[in-house]
Amino acid sequence: LKQVAFNDTLTGLFNRNKYEEDIKDIPVKELICISVDANNLKYMNDNFGHETGDKLLKAIADDLKKNLSTKNIYRT
Repeated sequence: LKQVAFNDTLTGLFNRNKYEEDIKDIPVKELICISVDANNLKYMNDNFGHETGDKLLKAIADDLKKNLSTKNIYRT
């Protein structure tokens, strides 16, 4: 149940529930926040289908996992 409650099934990243749980225990000095926006995601979904938009989101998540030296990446 924790897997379902704390993970985003599309991207494999942690979700908002896990973020809100973890943020309570992270000292402000150790917190780094990076925000990523998928430009034109609505356009991609509307014109090429949600499957294409999902592939875009997965690719972004995979790049973040590959290039950041932390396992604590959240899709909020």
